[in-house]
Amino acid sequence: MRQFQERKKIKKRIYSKPVVIALIIILALLIQATWKIYLKERESAANLAKTENQLNLLKSRSNVLSEDLNKLTTNQGVEGEIRSKYEVAKSGEQVIVIVDKNTATSSAASGNIFERWWRHFLDLFKKK
Repeated sequence: MRQFQERKKIKKRIYSKPVVIALIIILALLIQATWKIYLKERESAANLAKTENQLNLLKSRSNVLSEDLNKLTTNQGVEGEIRSKYEVAKSGEQVIVIVDKNTATSSAASGNIFERWWRHFLDLFKKK
């Protein structure tokens, strides 16, 4: 009987209000700590994905730059780069100027007033 009464006292102390409140406080602190760790893990995963994306971009840029460097090691590559940057030509080469159709008509439009008026009149009937 005594054992039963002692168990009853222990049970009463465990389920007392102060012990239950203390356990709830401890549980709340553990949940809060777990939530903070979860948020940090999510942030780390996002940072990892962002960093991997940047790494892939840098690798592709490195490949492009190494290809450009390989082109510049040849005489043709150097010549092509100089031609594209400075618009130069070798001796004996000729320059061809390509003029837009709209630019040519605007320069040809200069003339006396009657010619300009007549061209404008004819342009009204042209198919566009």
